[in-house]
Amino acid sequence: MRKFLTSMGFLALCACSTDAMREDLESVESITGPALELQKKTLDGGCLTYVFGGKPLRDVMAAMPDAKSIPPRSTGSPTATEAWRVGSQNLAYVMQLPNGTSCSASVQLGDPQRLYEAAVAMVQAHGAFSKGLVDASEKRDAERTTWCTSGPYPYVAVFYKRTSGSRHAFLANVFKAQGAQFSACLANS
Repeated sequence: MRKFLTSMGFLALCACSTDAMREDLESVESITGPALELQKKTLDGGCLTYVFGGKPLRDVMAAMPDAKSIPPRSTGSPTATEAWRVGSQNLAYVMQLPNGTSCSASVQLGDPQRLYEAAVAMVQAHGAFSKGLVDASEKRDAERTTWCTSGPYPYVAVFYKRTSGSRHAFLANVFKAQGAQFSACLANS
């Protein structure tokens, strides 16, 4: 009888674990669809439109109905000079970076891999980007991948895909390189 109860307890534990894993997966899926939509707004409609379109980022964000100007430090970025929050449930930001020609977009929740794959497709729609350096972020909580166009002053997209911890699921920095070569672009050439 004791063996039977132990077996039943184990099966119940397995069923609960499976249910919990299924709920976690469904939760990620329910977040990822809206996260992909937010990423399209922040990265494609915000940063990529700004970097490739030549309009001031402030004007690009003013045309986005659900973008709200916020203090740059509230994003957690130590370098942002202007910032906008997009959406209300999932923390998603667009940030102007110091040199005036670069932009950062982030989404807090969602499947990091799917957000990364969508971002690659978005930049590819703006030019012939090739994968450059792939390494770990400074805090080792994200995989950092550089994508670049060819030429002496390439367009660069640096993607951070969360691998652990509490950082945003996905962050992108997009800019036109100021120098004739950008080392992270040449790493895998």
